[in-house]
Amino acid sequence: HVEPPRHTSTSEHSVTHHQRFLRAMEGEDVEMMAKCSAFKCKSTAVARTSMYSVGPIYSGCTNGRVYTSESSKFMKRARCTETYFCSHSAELVPHALTPTKNRYKETCTRKNNWGIFKPTCTCAKSYVPDIRYEVSLGAQPGNTLLRTVCYQRTAKHSKVWLFTQASHAVRQGVTIPTAFYTDLMLRGYRLKYTAGRGDGGITIDETFCTCAPILQGGKTVDFVKALTNEYCEGMGAHSSNSNTCRSHAGWVYHKLSGGTVPIVGRGDAQVSQCPNPAPTVQESNAYLQQFVAPLQTRENVCVPVSRLT
Repeated sequence: HVEPPRHTSTSEHSVTHHQRFLRAMEGEDVEMMAKCSAFKCKSTAVARTSMYSVGPIYSGCTNGRVYTSESSKFMKRARCTETYFCSHSAELVPHALTPTKNRYKETCTRKNNWGIFKPTCTCAKSYVPDIRYEVSLGAQPGNTLLRTVCYQRTAKHSKVWLFTQASHAVRQGVTIPTAFYTDLMLRGYRLKYTAGRGDGGITIDETFCTCAPILQGGKTVDFVKALTNEYCEGMGAHSSNSNTCRSHAGWVYHKLSGGTVPIVGRGDAQVSQCPNPAPTVQESNAYLQQFVAPLQTRENVCVPVSRLT
C-alpha cells in the first residue's frame, strides 16, 4: 500500500526558511525577535578586566535575571537587559585606603538576535553593598509561635508587630506585656523582642491600623526572620522613592495575614493616618506587583547582626 502524496498548502511554501531568517534578522518576525528569554552576555560580564592587574577580576558570575528593556517595533529588534552577580577574585588596588569590595552586579544590554550571530553586549559594573539586618531576640527561641500580626503606623514610621497571643486578645486599649516587631530603618532592617518602652508593655492604640490572625494557626519567629531577610535581599536598602518602612511593613503584614496591604496615604493626605477606607483586594494586588520581580531575583546581600538587647 502506498500512501497518497500529502497535500501541502501553498501558504506553507510561501515563507521559506531563508525568508523567515531574513525577516527575523530585520526584526519583522515578532515571535522570534520580541522575546528576551535567554542569557547571552555572561561571557562578556565574566571577562571584565582590571586596570591594575592582568586578566579578569571575577572568580565567577551567577545569573540574575533577563528581561525586555525596550520592546520590538516594526523593523526594530527588542533590546534585552541581563544582570549577573560576580565575586571578586583578587584585585588589589595600589595604596587603597579601604579593603576592595568583593561583590558586583553587571548589568548588560544587547539587541535581540536570532540564531547564528553573536550578540553585542554592553555591560556596566556596580557594587552590591551589604545591608545590615539587626536581629535581637533576647533569650526567646526561634521556634516561638506567633499568632497575631498588626500593622502600626505613626507620622514618620511603620512597623509590623507580632504577638504570641490570639487575635481576640490583641484589641484596642489592651496592653500586652511583650512582643516582637520587624521594621526598616535608614540603616537597615530589624527584628526585635521587646517589653515596650520602660518595660511598660505594648499598648494597642489608634496607631495600630489593623491586626489579624497569622495564617495557618501561626508562624515561628524563625519564619518571620527569614521573611524579612527575603524582603531585604529582594528590595535592598531603604530608599525614599521605592523602598520605605511603609512598603516593608505592608508586604510583611500581607504575607503573614493574607489580608490587603495597608497602602500609604490612601484616603487622606495625612500619611500618618491609617488607610481609610481600607484598600480593596484589586488595589492591594496592584500595589504588590512592584515586589514580584525583585523578590524572584533577590539581588542584595543582607548581613544578620545579632544583638542581645
